[in-house]
Amino acid sequence: MSSLGDLNLEGILPTIAHYNFQNPTAVQSTLRIISSHTKKGNYQIKPYPGSSYYYYVVDECLLPINIQGSVYYFPIGFTLPWNFPQEAPGITLLPTGNLVLDLANPSVKPDGTVVLTTLTNWKMNPNMEYVFTEMLHNFQQKSPLRTRSTKAAPVPASSSNVLASYSTSSDEKEQSEFAEIITELATEHITSTFVELNQDFQALSQGKKDLEKAIVPLEEALQSMKKEESELDARIAFYNEKLPQIKGYLDTHPAPDASADILVVSAPSDKRLAKQYELKSRVEAFDQVLKKFGETQFSDEEYPKKMICLRQLAKQHLKDVAEYTKCLENGR
Repeated sequence: MSSLGDLNLEGILPTIAHYNFQNPTAVQSTLRIISSHTKKGNYQIKPYPGSSYYYYVVDECLLPINIQGSVYYFPIGFTLPWNFPQEAPGITLLPTGNLVLDLANPSVKPDGTVVLTTLTNWKMNPNMEYVFTEMLHNFQQKSPLRTRSTKAAPVPASSSNVLASYSTSSDEKEQSEFAEIITELATEHITSTFVELNQDFQALSQGKKDLEKAIVPLEEALQSMKKEESELDARIAFYNEKLPQIKGYLDTHPAPDASADILVVSAPSDKRLAKQYELKSRVEAFDQVLKKFGETQFSDEEYPKKMICLRQLAKQHLKDVAEYTKCLENGR
């Protein structure tokens, strides 16, 4: 496959997939990022020397830099290797006309290679936006280019290079336009960050509301259980208070003859004795149920159901105790 050159962004993006790039999607998205920060991009796909299989992309363009209130356009080239983003991109300044490299700038090597911390540590955090942030900051602090006649920042100049003019336009309208573009890019970045943070905050707030909503029925259930536990304690206390009276009566009044058919009664006294025997049996039976309940380990799922049954038995038991006590008092 032959090399491909002199294309614009829309022309280069579809062709990336036809070459042997390790991650064509990453190459395409990075070219879009570069295009959003630069002007007059000129794209080429070239083979590595001596190879007809591996290719790399070159984007030669203009980088707008605002230096002390004036916008300068630095000719610059971006190279994306075949195995991008595993390997860091290459960035090189391309001075033309009366522009030369300012070798006093630590961000530039004598061959024009741009030196940045984000490129050195690329594998740790491969992010092209961070590269542009650092590069723009460094170049604003100290211009990487100067004119041949002075060591100061570059002055407006013209060039016949295919990338068109690399210098500042003297037209105030054009300068204002590019300043607005830079401001818009910065504003979009800040707005995007704010939107993401706001979305995270909204998600956390919604999560908090969901938790608070889920806690409400749990708290209500806990209060209900505490109330029922209090009622049960009160009933048990009542039962314990009446128990000595019942035992005292049983000690002084022998039980009916077990051989007699207590269910077949005719006289009122026999009916009373039958009723007392039935109540006595139920009272003693609940005592065994309560003891068995305290000795048994229930699962979390069984426990609420068993508690409901126990409360029903306790209610009936209190009625039986009251009625049995009344029977005993009437029989004295």
